[in-house]
Amino acid sequence: MRDIENRIATASKLYSDNVVLRGLVNLIPTIGGVLDIIFCERWNKITAKRFEGFIDFVKKEFEMLNVEKVNKEFINSDDFADLTVKCISSSVKSRHQDKIRLYANILKDASLSEKFDLDEFEEILPVFELVSIRELGVLNHLDEWEYNLKNKYTKMLDYSEIRKSVVEGLPAGIPIYFSFWDAFVDEVCNKYNLTKEDVNYLLQTSSQKGLFVFESYDASKQKGIYSARETFRHWMNGKVTLLFKRLKKYVISSNEQI
Repeated sequence: MRDIENRIATASKLYSDNVVLRGLVNLIPTIGGVLDIIFCERWNKITAKRFEGFIDFVKKEFEMLNVEKVNKEFINSDDFADLTVKCISSSVKSRHQDKIRLYANILKDASLSEKFDLDEFEEILPVFELVSIRELGVLNHLDEWEYNLKNKYTKMLDYSEIRKSVVEGLPAGIPIYFSFWDAFVDEVCNKYNLTKEDVNYLLQTSSQKGLFVFESYDASKQKGIYSARETFRHWMNGKVTLLFKRLKKYVISSNEQI
């Protein structure tokens, strides 16, 4: 870990000592002086702060662990050392504390795993570096919806077809939602303080990263439900991909809040 800090400091010092390079940077109109400060001092301080944040998160995660459940053979292996360096290197690239916290969580979960697949993790890491916390939140919520539609269909149908009355005090008649997708989007908007346009935008960017696909499908699994509720559309407008499920396996614990 200290080796990472030393390399960053060395790179900053090499730039600071290079008079010609600093001169060229300072010749850039408007932002030359600012860039010089960033390369000399600010980036080094920013990186150190993020590194310290990562260490703090790791400390908190491991303080809550049951030592008996830790895979001691793995944490003493070269793979764990490689994983630690990768998590540090990636965490200092992020300006979001929640993202840095997830890197610490990856390290904690890995220490508890019976067999950690470092090769697969290396394959999904570049995608995780690109995905935003907002995208993760929406996709994780959609993944939970998909699970519930498969395993708790009637409950989800009752929730999604909640009705309201035109006039207060009269029997309910007008459905609040006309489809599962409408209910999902509304729930996501309320949970993450987003607009419907935000949700669509985040799903668009997620699809570009291979984590979501716009593919309409009928979520109904039980005979008779659809015909009994013809006014309700049992459709979803898209689904998470296998790539997201693999990514989630490493970056989001079952009790993790995004």
